Amino acid sequence: MKPQLFLKLMHVSVREVCIPSEPDSAYFLRVAWKGRGLESGFQLLLTDGQDAWRGDVSEASVCAEAEELEMQMERYADPDPAEALRELLTHSLQRGNHLKEENQNLKEENLKMRGEHQRISAELKRYAGGTEQQCRQSADEEEDEYGGQPMKRATGSEEDPPSLLDSRCLHCQ
Repeated sequence: MKPQLFLKLMHVSVREVCIPSEPDSAYFLRVAWKGRGLESGFQLLLTDGQDAWRGDVSEASVCAEAEELEMQMERYADPDPAEALRELLTHSLQRGNHLKEENQNLKEENLKMRGEHQRISAELKRYAGGTEQQCRQSADEEEDEYGGQPMKRATGSEEDPPSLLDSRCLHCQ
């Protein structure tokens, strides 16, 4: 069959697809099919005026899908294929836009959480640094108070206590 003759036997429908979330954008859907409806196979072309997406669905694919779903071909294939596909594509594009918005919201939330994490980490470092400094000052003050002299234990032995500088307070451990 010559390509020109093939096109003459095809039914063609072109519809504009409007997406409510993208009021400034317009898509056009071209559906071409042989016979009475989609059961004979069809070709799709979706364009936004700059890019185009094309797909072919064979009669065998349509029959296999109907058989897999255990449906009669007449019930499976929509009598108005262009309208059914337009609705499907509209839904798909809306869902894609919704997912895109949700992804953007998650990215913003992630940035917010990272900033909060950095703030908390910096605050903890400041707190830990201040506590460690207080422990050192406290140890220095105690050593100054005792003048670095050995202390007698209650048992009466004269062992040198460990250096107060070497010990750390409970906050620093």
